[in-house]
Amino acid sequence: MKYPLEILLNRYKAKRNFEDAKSMQAYMKGKFSYLGIRSPERRAMNRSFFKEYGKPGKEELNRIVHLLYDSEFREYHYLAMDIAAFFKKKWDFEDIDIIEFMMLNHSWWDTIDFIASHLIGSYLIKFPERTLELNNEYIAHDSFWVRRVAILFQLKFKDKLNSNLMKSNILKCAHEREFFIEKAIGWILREYSKTQPDWVRKF
Repeated sequence: MKYPLEILLNRYKAKRNFEDAKSMQAYMKGKFSYLGIRSPERRAMNRSFFKEYGKPGKEELNRIVHLLYDSEFREYHYLAMDIAAFFKKKWDFEDIDIIEFMMLNHSWWDTIDFIASHLIGSYLIKFPERTLELNNEYIAHDSFWVRRVAILFQLKFKDKLNSNLMKSNILKCAHEREFFIEKAIGWILREYSKTQPDWVRKF
């Protein structure tokens, strides 16, 4: 039986707030349309719905993500990522395809940062043998958003972070004057300084 996602989407539509949508759209530089549902309310709606209906099966993830990403509304893209995150510990080898689909579509900092640290990061924890292959592909990508993913995917790795790989990524991007690349470099170094302050200071 198909997962009843439309019930949650109808609840989203019923909470549409045009004034909040206008301010949210302005905050995101007019890049996306919004229903105007603030994050705390959206998360509460999600919790209530998943408690009532359970989580979808993994076999429906691809369909659900594409359905939600076909929408113009940014809240739907957030929902797709939230649902994908249910399976962080259950990734299969081929699931990189759906993660990369989200990475490459409707890309902006609010989705890219989640995808990097929660989805790509968890995938590479499960399949570490793919780390160098994917990292080398991402850090050389034409899109600075994908390069940002390469810099940030180890954000939550703490003492398991590969400092040589991080150093290499930073140096490959150090010449860039793209704001979101500069911020990513500062962020990963600040985070790593919590576990390896001497390394960061020396670097």
